[in-house]
Amino acid sequence: MLGVAGAGVLGASALVMGSAAPASAATAETWLDSLTGSGDEASVFQAAIDALGPNGGVIRVPAGTYYIGTTLALGSNVCLVGAGITATVLRDHANLGNNKMMTAIGSSGTRLRNIAIRDLTIRNGTAGVGTPTIGRDALRVEYVDGITLERVRVTEIQGLYGVSYVGSTGIVIRDCEFYRCAHTMVAVLIENDGVTVSGSTFDTVTNTVTTNTYTFMTGAELNNTGSFFVRNLLIENNVFLNNPRWEGVDCHGGENIVIRNNVIKNCKVGVALQHAHGYLADQSQEVLRNVLVADNIIEQGNGDNGQAGISVVGNVQRLSENIRIIGNNITGFTGQDACPGSITLYCVQHVWIEQNQVWDHGVYGVCFWHSVFGATIRSNYFFGANSTAAANATSAAIGVTNGGTFGVLVEDNTVDATAVNKTVNYFLRAFNQYESWQIRNNRILNVKQTNPYYNSSLLPVERTAIPTASLVQRYGDLVYNTSGSAGWVATAPKRGYGSLDTTTVVVKATIASGSDQMAIVAGGASDFRAVPPGMNITVAGAGPSGGLLSARVLEWNAPGTVTLDVSASTSVTAANVKYQGLTLAAV
Repeated sequence: MLGVAGAGVLGASALVMGSAAPASAATAETWLDSLTGSGDEASVFQAAIDALGPNGGVIRVPAGTYYIGTTLALGSNVCLVGAGITATVLRDHANLGNNKMMTAIGSSGTRLRNIAIRDLTIRNGTAGVGTPTIGRDALRVEYVDGITLERVRVTEIQGLYGVSYVGSTGIVIRDCEFYRCAHTMVAVLIENDGVTVSGSTFDTVTNTVTTNTYTFMTGAELNNTGSFFVRNLLIENNVFLNNPRWEGVDCHGGENIVIRNNVIKNCKVGVALQHAHGYLADQSQEVLRNVLVADNIIEQGNGDNGQAGISVVGNVQRLSENIRIIGNNITGFTGQDACPGSITLYCVQHVWIEQNQVWDHGVYGVCFWHSVFGATIRSNYFFGANSTAAANATSAAIGVTNGGTFGVLVEDNTVDATAVNKTVNYFLRAFNQYESWQIRNNRILNVKQTNPYYNSSLLPVERTAIPTASLVQRYGDLVYNTSGSAGWVATAPKRGYGSLDTTTVVVKATIASGSDQMAIVAGGASDFRAVPPGMNITVAGAGPSGGLLSARVLEWNAPGTVTLDVSASTSVTAANVKYQGLTLAAV
């Protein structure tokens, strides 16, 4: 698994993919030779399933098209096998109405196990451009330990989901084809653990009405249900195509997730790692952490202006954490609104962006949108923006669009352009004084401006003399002179961040005597984004006898509430909060 320190790349061997094996060891075998291919033959299928009993077996379906008018209920140890992925077709009869083609439904107390579907096609209705018909899905799975889809084609699904899963383990989707679904091709919903999706193609979501549509998604259906999002998810060697309204691969929360070696084209967002909030009964478990996105090819196509190639979104109540984005090739994605980047970060801590190639990006190649703490941007290649974005006055390979960016290392990156009209103005664009950077050993080959740093007075670079204002750094950080050499080093504070500006009231806060919980209230020059974990601050009046309280922020707990490393001695309301000082010494 991915540690906070980020040692090593998360490999498949680090995933526990579930202990239940897919159905394969069945002893009984039934051939459905009596099928005619005319009329509703659901009863033939269901009778064969029921006749297997608890020990299960294999049901073999010959080549042909067969019509299902009643939802088929699969039981434990059942393996349904066709004559080939396109040779055997199960499709909806008029009697089916707005119902699912198949279900495998257990319960939390009585779970099913070992089910497989292989070598056939499932169709339910016709995927249209309008609102999906609720219920007209291919397969619903609930509380099953070990379920495999292999060489299955799911097509023309008129319902909300092609295939959906709840509360299951040992889920395998291998060498399948999902083509033309109205809304979501695969939905891995709450409490699924151990999911492998490999060698499959997901092509064309037809809906043009609903805002959010998915080729593959994880998340939840209802608020305040379930105890966790997906765990131990591996998505590799797949192709995701043609969802211009929304996302190719989407994870609304979860942990221990690997997305690698996929091709994702013509989706509005290539990979969306979203921190969902309000869906689980225990909201402390609403996490997005330990994620690897590696070696994918992600191309914009005509996807609604391409919001992001890879988007990582937490929230201020709980930051997404331990995210690695490595070795991806991303083309396009001009961005929208406040997040114009091919790679976009929002409310994230401990993130590594390394060895990616970014082509024809928007205003920024990597966009720090809001509250990013502890990031490494290393050994990436930025090959210029699209011509419209490059003309933006602040266009840059790396840019900040909002405050709260601390502990960012930018090193060994290359910035170039494939054409003059794709050349960005800057290498890096800072936003305000609530940022902390280390910038070194980058190859800036082609930018428009002589000084490659926008708002360079906020950065530890291009200094002609020892800085005296607007700089936040940590112990051991270096400040570079105009020749690119290290000129000064931060010698204090020994832990966390200090600032050269100790007079500005950055926020106002309320804290009770004896408490280490500080609430940020209105006022000051900034807001809670200015007091990240690790920031050394002073709180007026909260110390002994109403003096200054010197403290360090340990963590965020909720919007505007932080934990300090010491407790207040005196209660204060809307007290002035300032930064503790930073000491620099010549190298």
